[in-house]
Amino acid sequence: MDNKYESKVTEAGRKFRIIHAIPHTAQTRIGTIFVQEIALETICICLSIFFIIRPGHLYPFVTTPTLALHYMLKGKIEAELEGVGVIMLLNGKYRMFYLPKGSQKAWFAKAGTYVSFHVEFSKKYLEMLAVDHAPSQELLDSIDMAHIEGKYLQVLDIDYDIGAILKDIMSSRKAGLAFRLEQEANVLKLLSRFEEALYNIEKDNTTNSTGNDLPIREIEEYILENLTDIRLSVAQIATQFQINIRTLERLYKKRKNRSITEFYQRERMKKALHYVTKTNTPIKAIAYDTGYETPSSFTRIFKVYFHCTP
Repeated sequence: MDNKYESKVTEAGRKFRIIHAIPHTAQTRIGTIFVQEIALETICICLSIFFIIRPGHLYPFVTTPTLALHYMLKGKIEAELEGVGVIMLLNGKYRMFYLPKGSQKAWFAKAGTYVSFHVEFSKKYLEMLAVDHAPSQELLDSIDMAHIEGKYLQVLDIDYDIGAILKDIMSSRKAGLAFRLEQEANVLKLLSRFEEALYNIEKDNTTNSTGNDLPIREIEEYILENLTDIRLSVAQIATQFQINIRTLERLYKKRKNRSITEFYQRERMKKALHYVTKTNTPIKAIAYDTGYETPSSFTRIFKVYFHCTP
């Protein structure tokens, strides 16, 4: 590393320093990477600074599939994840996504400094939290369904409160058990803010804005309360809310960018996925409890969604 870039690494290391982190520096054909990591029992905290001297790709390799809560603190990176697709890591934004096992690809469009902060944790960690925390279970379900459908969770802004939590993570001077507990508490704060933001977005999407809008929140609550009813249909919902079927379908799709049928089918499959992966409930019972008249009709829809039999 020449003196110019060694100086930049040193300067950035001071500005974005994580106390107690293990630092690593690597040279690549497109620049220098300075990484700081804190590996705890259930989570890994990582801050990466990229000093790019020319446009090009980097190819990080992931050895173990994991979930990443990612914060882009400076610059913009186009990332291509194995088996998932392209996602944009945008300056001042954060998001959560799967990091699959294998070689990934990151594109740096121009020379400059990029700063990336992320927390990695296993799916089992979220499952552990979900036992006593319903929002964590809802987040897990959303992650699973988004991954299966080839979609991504909402990209959110890094606001003042998020920035303060990140600063607390980087500046903690505690040691030993106190340090571990403090960092785990900070990560829980980040997860809680993410869950809260997703909930508020969904809430805003279902709030009526004009007299011509549907009572979407009430409609979706009705659907969720009646998922086990094999008679549930768009016609039944229209009758319940005294709305013309075509008007209901048109206005719902306009507001939510999906049909009502897609919504309650998706919710039924989320419930089914939980039963299949977390319990030993017989297929016949799962079918009836998710609103299907026969196990065969349930199995057919499940296979369409998840590309395998339950």
